[in-house]
Amino acid sequence: MRRTALRPAAYAFAATLLLSGCASYVGNPTDGMGGFLGDVFSWRGAPNRPAIDSANARRVTGTGEEVEPLQTEPGNVWPGPLPPPRTMSDMQREMGNPLPPIDAPMPRGSGFPPPPASPAALSAPRATAPTLPPAAQPSPASRVLQTPQGPATTIMGGNGVETFTLPGGRTGIVMPNANGTLTLIGPDGTTQTLPAPRRKSTMAEPRPLRLLYFAWLRERIGTGEEELTPPPGTETVAALVAWLRTRGPGYEAAFGTTAPVRCAVNQDFAQPEATIAPGDEVAFFPPVTGG
Repeated sequence: MRRTALRPAAYAFAATLLLSGCASYVGNPTDGMGGFLGDVFSWRGAPNRPAIDSANARRVTGTGEEVEPLQTEPGNVWPGPLPPPRTMSDMQREMGNPLPPIDAPMPRGSGFPPPPASPAALSAPRATAPTLPPAAQPSPASRVLQTPQGPATTIMGGNGVETFTLPGGRTGIVMPNANGTLTLIGPDGTTQTLPAPRRKSTMAEPRPLRLLYFAWLRERIGTGEEELTPPPGTETVAALVAWLRTRGPGYEAAFGTTAPVRCAVNQDFAQPEATIAPGDEVAFFPPVTGG
């Protein structure tokens, strides 16, 4: 009992000795533990308050700092419209070397025009190539392409480049694609893709059709192969069959019956509405041929 009663007194005495060691506290050397508590809990003001007066110090102490609010810039600060994109013609023109006209012939294997001829070469007489008679000289093939701007007429130049001309006079280059379409390239670089129609030949004498007959068609017509030139306007297989029936009794016996007859244009099966062109090979045969 006596030992238990003395234990709290011993603890109090030890705490007094420990706290007496705080008399050398830097903040308040004469106050000891009281000076320590005063600095920590600010009982005597704020001894740890910053000694400077700046915007950051005022923000830390919570005294506030007036900040000018952000305002929108007066007027229209957005940039103007974008300049038009530069084309190859513009870059060539800036370099002082404009592109040659579309119909100008270019040397094979080179993308640059030939160098200017020397004065000696200009003064030398040139040998002129013989020209064909007008009746035998063929004109380049042409075709009409239906575009959103109207029908465009194409022509194949002597340099192998096909060009087109729109109703307004605008011209460009026609580039064939592997999928059977055509890409029209304008002088400003714009492109549009169109289906490729059959080229209409403007030869003075169109090439005849090569007609082949098999099985009982060959027996009724009397020949297995012939070359014929149908009248103008015969552009489909059905029109060709209708014209052949007018050529004689053998053709009428071959194509005027109800027996089915199949057709192939250039060795590809074709329906009656398939188109044909001069020089095509058209074969007629029954569904099952026997020789």
